Amino acid sequence: MKNNKGITLIALVVTIVVLLILAGVSISMLTGENGIITQAKRAKEETEKATEKEKEDLKEVEDWLENKKPDDDNSILVNMEFSGEKEQVTTNPQLKVKITQESFNDQIDIEKCKWTFNTNPDEIGTDEKKYENQFTSKEEEILLTMQSEGTYYLHILSKTKGGILKENISSPIELTQEKHFHTGDTSAGGGCYTKPKYHSHTSTCNSKCHVWASGCQGGGSTQDDKILCPVHEHHYSCGRGDVQVIYKHQKSEPHKGQYSYDHDYISCGKSTSTIESYELNCGYEDEQVTKSIIKY
Repeated sequence: MKNNKGITLIALVVTIVVLLILAGVSISMLTGENGIITQAKRAKEETEKATEKEKEDLKEVEDWLENKKPDDDNSILVNMEFSGEKEQVTTNPQLKVKITQESFNDQIDIEKCKWTFNTNPDEIGTDEKKYENQFTSKEEEILLTMQSEGTYYLHILSKTKGGILKENISSPIELTQEKHFHTGDTSAGGGCYTKPKYHSHTSTCNSKCHVWASGCQGGGSTQDDKILCPVHEHHYSCGRGDVQVIYKHQKSEPHKGQYSYDHDYISCGKSTSTIESYELNCGYEDEQVTKSIIKY
């Protein structure tokens, strides 16, 4: 029996069929509707369309910028940057704001731009007489002062060299304040009233006291060639009652006879250490602002 070498006709046919199948699959992947070549062509076309669209959009923007004129208020741009302490120990707190005004082709007429600061949330219009303050620079820092509690707004009127006017209004700026209120009272003290006010004698505190004296009674001692005579004085109203005083006179002089006189005395019943009332000692006025709180 002979040994057959090489491939048989059936094996060759099978091989050819397999190769044809693989070739068909490969060609389909390359050239089919979703094949690689088709997808590459489609991607190229979409890229070219997107590039063309981008060029057209860019051309429109360039044409718009080139031909744009400051013919309306949309050509005016205003920026406001606020700064400052949000809590201030003052009655009239202040805020700083940096304002930048711009327009296309640098058409801002800064000498005609104005501003005002008030509590009006609505537009006040383009009447220049309603704006009190003048700008001097396209980029300028101004100081805003608030007088009392409330919500404030910065109104800016910008003007171009072509005469276009535009009003810009800031976001609300809210001011609330904490205040001091006195406690205690002048009669009982306490709270803010801790400084005592002492009694000070005046003419209304004085009265007259009538004094009657019996005169020298004799029998007094002597001192330096003088006679020291005891004299009894009676005070009728000052409360001193009978008081003995010594009357000095020369031996050659007669004794003093009866006499009387009036003298002033304190009749108010108070002393200089008597507390009459209490004064404020807190260092504040009633309803004085102790803190201003700003929200912006």
